[in-house]
Amino acid sequence: MRTPRTVRAMGWLLLACGVFLVGLMSYLWVVLAPAMAHPGDLTGGTTFTGTAEQARTILTVFGAVLVFGLGSIGYGLWLIVTGRRSIAMMIGVLVLAAVLIAISWRAMAVLPG
Repeated sequence: MRTPRTVRAMGWLLLACGVFLVGLMSYLWVVLAPAMAHPGDLTGGTTFTGTAEQARTILTVFGAVLVFGLGSIGYGLWLIVTGRRSIAMMIGVLVLAAVLIAISWRAMAVLPG
């Protein structure tokens, strides 16, 4: 059995990981999305040389990671505030992880190399 103190510590770790994922993916989205929205065109000093489908796939992966990070933030906050684990929230985050894996698996088929 985990004590509320241990659960809260895990919550802080989960919150930090979620904030890192959301921050990093948001930054990448802001920097890369304009060029990916117009493949082959010079946008913001750079050119995305892939296809429109590859751009959509990459942005979909970014979005999935961002949503997973938000789920991690939510569950981390739950752990911090209550000091208890929630099976429903744990399943929710695991479902988000499974969706992220499925999207990434599809991305490997679309993206070269």
